[in-house]
Amino acid sequence: MRIFAPIGFLLGGVVSVAILLAVSSFGQSMAGMSAGSVSRPSVDSLIPWIAGTYFVVSAVSVLLARKRGSLKLGAILSHLVLLVLFLAVCSEGWDKDSGKFWSGVFVLGIITLVFLSPWFALWGWILAKHNDAT
Repeated sequence: MRIFAPIGFLLGGVVSVAILLAVSSFGQSMAGMSAGSVSRPSVDSLIPWIAGTYFVVSAVSVLLARKRGSLKLGAILSHLVLLVLFLAVCSEGWDKDSGKFWSGVFVLGIITLVFLSPWFALWGWILAKHNDAT
């Protein structure tokens, strides 16, 4: 169990980054065809790497944690990475009049829940099974 969870997180990270890079490239090509290039800086290019960081921090935490407290700290840190990503993406839609921020929070929340549910469940299982005697 000790080695399989980090391997699972790393494989999940590789697959997630590949999917996000493919979707990002496709989105950029579609945007370039319809509206030309967008010169405004965007957090979109960081999304695959920040999401991948979640999986790396998770894998390292599971692999190196010896006590339940340090495992909990690793879980908190990895999920804070996701929170930063979530808020960075939603902040791009911040416009008080349009309401894009709240619709972005809702849509991104659903996507995050659906896409990352297996990893949340894996973290829950690891925390439930891990004890201080390990």
